[in-house]
Amino acid sequence: MQQRGYQSPTYRTPPPPPPRGKGGAVRLLPWLLIVVAVALLAWFGIKALRDRQVADEVAPYEHVFADNISIDGINLAGMTAQQAYDTLYQQHQSRVNSWTLNLTYRGHTYTTVNYPTLGITVNTEQLNQQLREAWDLTHTGDAYQKKAAIERLRETPFSASTTRSEISDIRLDQLLQEIARDIGGQSTPTDAKLIQFVADNPDPFIIQREIPGYALNVQQAKEQILAQASQGISGDYELTPEVIMPSVTEAMLRENMVLRSTAQTAISSRSEENRNMNIRVSLGKINNMILKPGEVFSFNKTAGRRTHENGYFDALEQVSGTLVTGIGGGVCQSSTTIFQAALLANLTIVDRSAHGEPVGYTDPGLDATVYYYGGRQIDFKFKNSTSHDLYIAARVKAGGSSRQLITEIRIYGEPLGEGVQYKLSAIQRQVLPPPTDIRYVDDKDALHVIYKDEEELKQAAKEGQVVETYLQKFINGQQVEEKMVAKSTYPARQEQRWRGVKTRPAQ
Repeated sequence: MQQRGYQSPTYRTPPPPPPRGKGGAVRLLPWLLIVVAVALLAWFGIKALRDRQVADEVAPYEHVFADNISIDGINLAGMTAQQAYDTLYQQHQSRVNSWTLNLTYRGHTYTTVNYPTLGITVNTEQLNQQLREAWDLTHTGDAYQKKAAIERLRETPFSASTTRSEISDIRLDQLLQEIARDIGGQSTPTDAKLIQFVADNPDPFIIQREIPGYALNVQQAKEQILAQASQGISGDYELTPEVIMPSVTEAMLRENMVLRSTAQTAISSRSEENRNMNIRVSLGKINNMILKPGEVFSFNKTAGRRTHENGYFDALEQVSGTLVTGIGGGVCQSSTTIFQAALLANLTIVDRSAHGEPVGYTDPGLDATVYYYGGRQIDFKFKNSTSHDLYIAARVKAGGSSRQLITEIRIYGEPLGEGVQYKLSAIQRQVLPPPTDIRYVDDKDALHVIYKDEEELKQAAKEGQVVETYLQKFINGQQVEEKMVAKSTYPARQEQRWRGVKTRPAQ
């Protein structure tokens, strides 16, 4: 009986290994090739699959911008290059055109300025450059590089901004300079000036009023316009030129056209018409006269020779105390009135003579005689001793009654002073007794007496006098000064009698 229990394993002798050599390697090569081929096929399959997956991932961004790309705050994701350019350009253009300012002056719009005026425009070159840079981020290299770029953008988005153009004031300065020349050319200051002195008008001074000028402060206007541009404040900008006042204004002229004095003398109601006409003629030649500073007024030069050709008439006049008929009789009342007006205007008297005896139309010491006929003349002169022109108004005007006439002289010029007024005072200082002897005048024409033993009073004896004329200065009604301005001597007159020249026949 066979015994069961642990039995040792039976070992078979393995077959001997095949002999090494060329035949064995040949048998292994096909297997190796198969393995390599399978591996290559697997690798290429996996790569192709991976390539397709990567290509599919980047394909949506092939013709558009990837996500997380922005320029000037605009997200370009999903935009084509043209769409991105148009969008950015429109935004820039809108910004450029977002500000306009009308430069106006007195209702007129000179021009409209905007950002392009200040040199701010769409910088297309810079815009294209930044778009190319952003585009190339995900459109450069193979699909893997593009995918890597897209993935990087998720962590680090791309953001860029175009730089704004610097504001330039060159063109604005040119525009404002042109406007300034136009405003200045249209409104150059014009001084006020006297057009005409018409003494008989209620306002005797016809004055062309001053016209202010205007000058645009270019620098100030430019700064204000640039400030509005920087703040984007559109609308109208009213140009406000600086006012240039003329050197001479109407008010300045009128300061030296005030009434300095008025003098009047009454014409006697018994004055003949020719005499009255002579007064009118002489005053008419004086009326509206303008006397320059330092210039001397001459009555004879202004009124002219007393001739018929100069418009004068025959009338009674006083010659050496006697009334005679002469051409221009009565003009002494004109010279007397202007003498008084010149004194009251505190002007310098250059030449003045008193009559041979007092006249009826003014007080002794206040008269001024004149004569200008043939080669003989007696003149009255005064000087414009002020710093400005004097204006003389002279006329005959109606008095209190319909038959009364008044000779009036008005002198205008610089003011006498605040509250200043002048008055005249004539004081008799001496009485001159007449001679006691009688002067006989032969009546050759036998108009009064015929025979030598006949007499008739021609002129009674008359006392003479010496009169001093004083100019009194008042300020606000108080006399502050008095000075003598003239001394007049009216000679005494001896008695004159007519005496005949024929011998009485014997009886």
